[in-house]
This record gives sequence, C-alpha cells and structure tokens, in this order.
Amino acid sequence: MQSAKGTVFKYGDNVDTDVIIPARYLNSSDPAELATHCMEDIDKEFIQKVSKGDIIVATKNFGCGSSREHAPIAIKAAGVSCVIAETFARIFYRNAINIGLPIIECPEAAQAIEAGDTVEVNFDTGVITDVTKGTTYQGQAFPEFMQKIIALVETSWQSGDWNGVGSEILYLVSILGALYAVSLLAGFAFNQIMAVVTQGSLKKMREAMFNRMQR
Repeated sequence: MQSAKGTVFKYGDNVDTDVIIPARYLNSSDPAELATHCMEDIDKEFIQKVSKGDIIVATKNFGCGSSREHAPIAIKAAGVSCVIAETFARIFYRNAINIGLPIIECPEAAQAIEAGDTVEVNFDTGVITDVTKGTTYQGQAFPEFMQKIIALVETSWQSGDWNGVGSEILYLVSILGALYAVSLLAGFAFNQIMAVVTQGSLKKMREAMFNRMQR
C-alpha cells in the first residue's frame, strides 16, 4: 500500500453511518450486497458513478453515528480507495483500519478539494495532490503498523476470504496498536526528560556565570 488515485466524491459535515449504509440493509453482511446501497440516502447516483480507485472527500466528523463496521465495508466494497476528511468519528476511524479502508485526515485538503477533481494520495508521506488544480497538501502519514493491517486485509479481500482473517486482524490491531501507543508515550517521556535536563543545565550555567561575576 503506497498510494491511491481517483476521482473525488465530495460531502459535507457529519456524514453518519446511517446514510453511508442505511439500517434497512443491515440484514446482510455480504460486502458486495452492502456496496450496492453505499451512500444511497445522501447520494443516490453514487453507486452508478463510482469507479474502482475513486476517493471520497468530506469535511468534519465523517462516519459519526453507530459503531457498525458495515459502513466502511460498504465504502471499500464499492471500490473507494481512500477517504479524506477534516476529522473522522473515532470509532469509524478504527473500524476503517480494521477492515482495510485507507483514511487520512487533512483539514486543508478537505476544504479545498472539489467534487470531480482527480486526487492522488501518498500514504507513506501523507502528501495529497489535487492533480486537477495542481495543488498539494500535507496530510497525516500512515504509521507502518496501519499499513501492515491494511495490507493484510487487502490480501484477504482479493482472495475472497474476508471472514477467514477476522480474528488475525483483531489480534494484529491489538498488538501493533499497543506498541504504537507505547512508542508515543516513550517519545513523550523522552521529551519531558530532555526538557528537565536542559532546564537544569541552563540553571547551573546561570549560577556559574553569576558566581564568576561576584568574584
């Protein structure tokens, strides 16, 4: 997983899971079936117009509402390669990663990109390029553990064995997620220690200079 490129479908704030995949269709868990009703209650022409690789762009709080995984599954099964938004609902964010749907937060891109633009996303760097306008934006790069999860799920989707790797994905998410959290905490602790050390060193230097001036 390195990049995505496609035509943009643009939506606004608070696109919730009930319009991404209406509740009346949740009696099915088949990705192909869910895809046929994706975005039906907000954009009835979406499923007729979307092509494999296309990109959804939205503004704030995309994926709010229920915690069901059907919503990101429907989006992925419809052929969408990436979702860009100012912000995502936290549960949707985790569910999207769990089922292998790449998502990226970038307020500037989400505001400026328009429906119908051709957009390319580099997941390694987080750079978003609006090919139509010739503009670039810096989004949040994908950590390596997220790319591993998405790559694993993508393999299962291509083989048609989505259900067969569910427990493996959850296990990988829990382990790699914990390691990522620990790395963030370790980095924070290191920065705090360095700040204390630096402040202590500066204090000693000031005291030494003051003592010399008093002699």
